[in-house]
Amino acid sequence: MNYRFAMVLFAMLALTGCATAVNVDFDKTTNFTQLRTYLIDPVPDVGTRDTRWNSPLVNQRIIRVAGYMLDSKGFVQKSENPDFRVVYRIDTAQEQRQSQSGFTIGVGSFGRHSSVGTAFNVPTGDVQTIDRGVLTIDIVSARTGALVWRGSSSRRIFNGSTPEAKDTLVFEIVTEILEKFPPIPKLP
Repeated sequence: MNYRFAMVLFAMLALTGCATAVNVDFDKTTNFTQLRTYLIDPVPDVGTRDTRWNSPLVNQRIIRVAGYMLDSKGFVQKSENPDFRVVYRIDTAQEQRQSQSGFTIGVGSFGRHSSVGTAFNVPTGDVQTIDRGVLTIDIVSARTGALVWRGSSSRRIFNGSTPEAKDTLVFEIVTEILEKFPPIPKLP
């Protein structure tokens, strides 16, 4: 196995371990092709006091990325009489993880020499609490006020994150959610 291929393979496996599922629900009677203009509510619904996730700076990032994503899909931001409003909610959740057994393979090279190493870890029974930032994005009919689409996902949040790390976190989660909007109609 060539070294570069192995490194790309391990990087892909590491990234898939970080991915989370997007939860999506929508009103099947809504004709999403009629939605063309939007307005993002500037103030989120807040379910957390955790300042790592509940912050005006995080809100600005969410609004900026959501606007970018919707614009790239052909929607137009309109402050008066939009077809739909984008409302978002930020929460935090705690996840409990128990240590698991595992097997690790490492590949390395130096000059003309290369090597492969392996390791096996044994579970110790430790339980770790992980904080997750949860983002829910709602699409609400501006005409009726009814919820027509909802997407939600989460990411691990850390103490001491840099502005660049928060940029990445918000970009990933908002993009992941809004990639699912509008829903693709299924053929009968």
